Amino acid sequence: MLFATFENDGNIGIKNLSEYIPLIDEKTTDWKLKDKRPEVIEKIKVLPHLN
Repeated sequence: MLFATFENDGNIGIKNLSEYIPLIDEKTTDWKLKDKRPEVIEKIKVLPHLN
């Protein structure tokens, strides 16, 4: 799941961007950007309160 929180003229909004994950992955590959998810997942796995 991917969500974005934003402020709009004093109001806080949340938008679900999960449907765009495949497009984001495609652009990441096209632009030759490094996939940092494995690194982040490893950092999360060592946190006892999140496992």
